[in-house]
Amino acid sequence: MGITIVDIARLANVSRMTVSRVINESGPVSEETRLRVQKIIDEHQYTPNVSARNLRGYSNFIAVVAKDIANPYYNNVMCGIEHVLRGNGHVMLYANANNSRHAEEEAVVELLSCGVRGMILLSSLSDDNSKIIRAAKKSINIVAVESDLTGVDAVNVDNKDGVSKAISHLISQGHREIGLYGDADDSFSGMVRLNEYLTAMKENNFAVRESAVFTGKNRARRIFNALGEKNPPTAVMALNDHYALEIYELCRENGISIPHQLSVTGFDNLPVSHLINPGLTTLSVPMRGMGEKAAELLMNRIKNGRKAAFERIKIISELVLRESVASR
Repeated sequence: MGITIVDIARLANVSRMTVSRVINESGPVSEETRLRVQKIIDEHQYTPNVSARNLRGYSNFIAVVAKDIANPYYNNVMCGIEHVLRGNGHVMLYANANNSRHAEEEAVVELLSCGVRGMILLSSLSDDNSKIIRAAKKSINIVAVESDLTGVDAVNVDNKDGVSKAISHLISQGHREIGLYGDADDSFSGMVRLNEYLTAMKENNFAVRESAVFTGKNRARRIFNALGEKNPPTAVMALNDHYALEIYELCRENGISIPHQLSVTGFDNLPVSHLINPGLTTLSVPMRGMGEKAAELLMNRIKNGRKAAFERIKIISELVLRESVASR
């Protein structure tokens, strides 16, 4: 019987969380503790034992690691996952990372030790930034949602198509100074949407001013300052609906009228987008459907094994026109 993370924690007289931090090279661990844990790992040639032979009876468990379940986007995706898993006789075990990559990695380690049969990642983990994911892929079936993870089945929004629809709509309404708003570094989809925004603007022969790309922690202050400058942006594409709501709040606090002074588009079509005033023009993503497709991919992979080529499903979004965009 192979050693488990629980065994390592017991032998090293530390918590399982500490072991996972040593494995992932993340989080605060003293050098003395790290060396003690690493020595046990090396001596026993430990790798995440996904089979969890001592927990074989629980192989109907499927792990789901979510970046932030307080976000309605992930909540809706997980509803779709759970629906398909339940219909196939599986039970969903989930972990919420609260927007922490370290917590995501620690959750993966903890869930692997529970003998899960497969895993669905709604997270920012990738081959480049996670040692534990590179190890886990070798021995467990994984499906990634909105991720650039390779060597696994994946379900992603067609962000190129979605961004193109948003920019084309703004252009059709006479907008030429079109900005972008949101933190592109916090997700795979955010970075892709930023790049597709730049591409779409170039393809339409519009220059992109650096002062109109509002990213990072100071984005709210920067967009407010930009609106007071000569040739301010007349429209802004938010990377998702949450960032669009930030713009709404900023405009409300400063007496800026949407859409008469600034037009806004979002992405995802969260339930709140039709409740706010004015209603948000946005790209509707079938979030529950994405979760269902991810779970179906995992069920097929568990059933048929790894011989078939990995699938990468692209989901098309639909432009929903509401009142947040005005004609120029």
